Amino acid sequence: MPQRASGSVGVVAFSVAPAWWGLALQALAATAIAALALVTEVWAAALIVAGVLAAIAALMAVLGKQQTNQASPPTPKQTQERVRADVAEIKERAQR
Repeated sequence: MPQRASGSVGVVAFSVAPAWWGLALQALAATAIAALALVTEVWAAALIVAGVLAAIAALMAVLGKQQTNQASPPTPKQTQERVRADVAEIKERAQR
């Protein structure tokens, strides 16, 4: 198999992997609901699992927001220098 084709397969596989993870998590949620339904009503089991998943999502959102706030944005001086360098390179390429 040529290098290009095998690389494309790798990119596709890497891109599709999150979808398979999503399906696996849905199956686990369904399994948790089915297991809880053995001791409670089905609607209560679904509500419990949904609540736990919502709590996990909220926790992940809060932690992600904290991490984002801790990241330092580039200073204006760095940004200005990068823009000047970009403009200079664009002008140089345009003159070629």
